[in-house]
Amino acid sequence: MRELITESGINYWLSGFHGKVVGLQVVSETSHRSGYSNGGGYSSSETHTTKSFFLLNDKGQEKAFSFSDRKLPAMRDGHIVQVMWLSRENAKTGKYFLVRNVTLNEEFLDVENIKQVYLDKKTVQSVYLIAAGVLILIVFAIVAFAKAILSAEGEGTFYTILGILLFIVVCVVLGWSNIRNRNRYSRMTSEVYKRAI
Repeated sequence: MRELITESGINYWLSGFHGKVVGLQVVSETSHRSGYSNGGGYSSSETHTTKSFFLLNDKGQEKAFSFSDRKLPAMRDGHIVQVMWLSRENAKTGKYFLVRNVTLNEEFLDVENIKQVYLDKKTVQSVYLIAAGVLILIVFAIVAFAKAILSAEGEGTFYTILGILLFIVVCVVLGWSNIRNRNRYSRMTSEVYKRAI
């Protein structure tokens, strides 16, 4: 399955594979660390689990999948499983966001991976640009308030009003940007999930 989704003028590929689990392997590795620090000893351990499997669809096509340290639904050979991933239109790779065991009706949804695809470099750069503009407005507002306090009575009123207006503009820009990005991300997540199932 491969479907083009457009959100806010940006194209994304929603891709997926659905089939019977074959060759399931689960490997757990535990690493131990110990040593001395600040006159005392310490010991720690970490366990990493990798779940690898093939999916075989009705057309006889196979695709391999491997997930490390993810809380995937329980599965075994013979279960029907669906794996979905999302990518930007021209990206070479995508991010897995859904593993659903259709047989057991259990799923693992990684909303954070949807967010990472949505918030690519260009989106993050535009957020930084807005933040820089807001920072400049804040500096101007502080300068206007300072001039209002330090200036003669006639000029003080002008600078007080200017400072208040700049502060209002900063609040509106921040609020609008935050709400717009949150709404876009929410729409994107619900649209992707709705089309995936």
